[in-house]
Amino acid sequence: MNTIVKCKKPTCMSPIEYLEKIFEPTYLMPLVGFKNDKMVSLDIMKNDTGYLVKMEVPGYSAEQLDISLENELLTISGKMTEETEDKKDNYYHKEIVSGSFSRSVKLPSVAADAEIKAALKDGILSIDIPTKQEEEVKKIAINAE
Repeated sequence: MNTIVKCKKPTCMSPIEYLEKIFEPTYLMPLVGFKNDKMVSLDIMKNDTGYLVKMEVPGYSAEQLDISLENELLTISGKMTEETEDKKDNYYHKEIVSGSFSRSVKLPSVAADAEIKAALKDGILSIDIPTKQEEEVKKIAINAE
């Protein structure tokens, strides 16, 4: 026995309409930071040597990412433009995807700027930010006259 449920709300979609919608090129793009400069996921963890920043950047290559540090402000940005074209007998499909993101994080003043390292593997950008070694307190002798 089949049951047909009719939706009276204008926002309801049939299962077929829903499947068609999720396969549209722009439907899932906001989830990965492509459209309208959406935020991308960012994790910051403190470890034994300093801080570890991890960011999900699926589909981006190292050349499409930029990391800068100015006045203790770490900025990670990315820009992507990708074009695909598929031609078959009576079928033609061309798609252009582009977008960008930018995230900034204020670092503690103890960060050792010169020793920051970044790596990109499997769509995860990892930035290792070591902290400066605490300097010993220097005693200054006082000359009495």
